[in-house]
Amino acid sequence: MAAPADLEPAFNEEIRCIEAEGEMTYVTTFERLAGARARTEMLRRQLVHKFGSLPDWVDTKLAQADGDQILVWADRVLDETSLQAIFRP
Repeated sequence: MAAPADLEPAFNEEIRCIEAEGEMTYVTTFERLAGARARTEMLRRQLVHKFGSLPDWVDTKLAQADGDQILVWADRVLDETSLQAIFRP
């Protein structure tokens, strides 16, 4: 079955649009790790600014955390008044 010749360009354009909607930007492992490292470093800088020198246990927690946990802690920096409160379970 074939589309009428005058409708084929519009049909082809619609197909391209549908295909483009399904495409996702590929993020390399390097880019993903760089983004995670940047978030962790930003949180560390905020903690140092607010609390001064950080104990070793904070660096350990930061090194072991995933991106979601870093975001939770970053939100807590705004409201909490101690490191223990920020890093509570």
